[in-house]
Amino acid sequence: MGKVNYKILLVDNDEMSLKSLDSFLISEGYSVSSFLSPNDALNSVRKQKYQFVLTDYSMLEMSGVQLIQKLKEIDPNICAILYTGYASQLIEQQEHFKNVNYFFKKPLRIRQLISILNNSKNKQTKEKK
Repeated sequence: MGKVNYKILLVDNDEMSLKSLDSFLISEGYSVSSFLSPNDALNSVRKQKYQFVLTDYSMLEMSGVQLIQKLKEIDPNICAILYTGYASQLIEQQEHFKNVNYFFKKPLRIRQLISILNNSKNKQTKEKK
């Protein structure tokens, strides 16, 4: 059985962070579509399927939580990973995170992120069998 191609939707309005994380995920063998704009990311999800969304919380057009909510309306099965540098402020708002599967504080622990992606891939593969 061949390797299943899992796609990641990466959204961050900080271009340097976006490029850095994009390059790393591609080097790990993931297929990544990166967007500086949450609205552009939403348009992409309407055209193609992603298994994961990895998004920053703080963006200009909408928050990462708002983006995830809209993405889940389009594809309820997408695995949503949110990261932020403002974790202490967000802990008080946890009730808004019902659509978030995983939450990370910045700086991202890349190996922990890869572990979550790989574990989620394995779970999705088992569910397809």
